[in-house]
Amino acid sequence: MKPDRMAERQPAARPGLTPRQGSARTDRGERIETQGCPAARIEAKAAPSRRDREAVRRVKRPPRKTPATRQDIDALQTSLTHVDSIAQLRRCYEFRIGVEGETAYFAAQNRNADTLGDMRAALDRLEEAVALRNVGMDADFEFHLGVARATGNGFFATVMEAMRAPIEFGINLGRSLSLRRPKRHLERIQAEHVAIFKAIEIGDRDCARRTMRDHLTDACNRMFNGPDAGSLLTPSSIVQGGDDINMTFEGE
Repeated sequence: MKPDRMAERQPAARPGLTPRQGSARTDRGERIETQGCPAARIEAKAAPSRRDREAVRRVKRPPRKTPATRQDIDALQTSLTHVDSIAQLRRCYEFRIGVEGETAYFAAQNRNADTLGDMRAALDRLEEAVALRNVGMDADFEFHLGVARATGNGFFATVMEAMRAPIEFGINLGRSLSLRRPKRHLERIQAEHVAIFKAIEIGDRDCARRTMRDHLTDACNRMFNGPDAGSLLTPSSIVQGGDDINMTFEGE
């Protein structure tokens, strides 16, 4: 082929384009400008069609979640309101350690005269139960519920109310086992409650959280590992300052 005819077949450069710039056509005949390489060597591709984009979107789209059925909701409610195994009882204690530790923290921050009065009344009922060697399950739960109400945050009290059945089951079992042991075991549990109340009363948030977590951890350990598994409270773990509280610190 003669040079003049080859020149005729070369695409004419547009004004303002450098020799390395030019234009090319897509496979759909659309004209595009190119930079950085000779136009004769460009194989430009058109943008994906709508059908292509939809296909990619379907591949990348996560699977749609199946809505919860009434059966799923009932199963969840049953797991929160019934204890049907020892393993589930342990999980309930683990949940309480986390939630009620923070409950005590905010109770120490937001308590008032009314909520402190409710907790003190529950403590008096617990003291009477210890003296009479009664289980005292109701008073025990009311004390913990009183701590939740003292937060001023209704979510804490709602959780306690929703889990009343498994919590009371654990309290009743633990305190019933304590009745089979010397009286000082019940006094030991009472001392733990009083320490929690004292921390909340004087507004020591960190101490309130720690004493509540220690109390529930010891209760769980006593339940599953025997009466001496819990680490006894010591006077140094109780809030310093304020009025003295008469407590019993002794093991078996």
